[in-house]
Amino acid sequence: AQIEGTLNVALSPSIIAEHSTIEKLAALIADHAVIPSPNPSVVLRAAAGGRPLFLVHDGPGNVAVYGQLSRRLPDRPIYALQAIGLRGESWPLMSIPAMAGRYIREVMAVDPTGPYMLAGRCVGGLIAFEMARQLVRQGRSVGLVVLIDSNYPVPSGRRLRWTERAVMGPLHDISRILRWGIAGAMGLRRNVHWLPAYRRFVAQMIARARRAYKPAFYPGTITLVLAGNAHFPGEDPRLMMARYARQTHTINIPGN
Repeated sequence: AQIEGTLNVALSPSIIAEHSTIEKLAALIADHAVIPSPNPSVVLRAAAGGRPLFLVHDGPGNVAVYGQLSRRLPDRPIYALQAIGLRGESWPLMSIPAMAGRYIREVMAVDPTGPYMLAGRCVGGLIAFEMARQLVRQGRSVGLVVLIDSNYPVPSGRRLRWTERAVMGPLHDISRILRWGIAGAMGLRRNVHWLPAYRRFVAQMIARARRAYKPAFYPGTITLVLAGNAHFPGEDPRLMMARYARQTHTINIPGN
């Protein structure tokens, strides 16, 4: 955000992961007054051999969160899928099935045959789960589906507190959609000064999509990676996704 404001360039958060040194980042900015809009697919590590791993963005829509993880995984190609619209280049996708379908096209462009290896943190895990479902329906093979601290969307029977309704209610969503629809028609969403606010809108629409998502059965195995020190007043919402898979493998990791 400081680079954008100071140098008047539009950057995707994934740029930090892709160009992870000052030298690389400076060269990129020097060559482009406005960085061209990328595809959702971001190369975190290019490597020869091994099936590629695809990491799906978290709630804010960016993939910088996977930078350290990608450096610690076994030697294989690693790609990340960032949210549509982070650069103000387009309208955000409004549902998890729509995100899954769009990201599958990116995955198949990299790896046409599979079996596909998918993972994601938070809402990214739900999107990876839905991608696996859609791939199986297309008759394709899925080798790995990992949900990292991914909560089931708003557990049934839980009533939202008034503070939650204030930011997650349908009227507020409609207001945001109308406001940014008008701003988009005026060409404001690509303005570097409006871009941080538009990214917050993209994140709000991702959260809206997560709340609306209704998982269906996946006839395969999912892996749940859970922070071991997390505590919930009732049933752990991260474990509820196990109901929708044929088999579940759970890994608890110390930490919060």
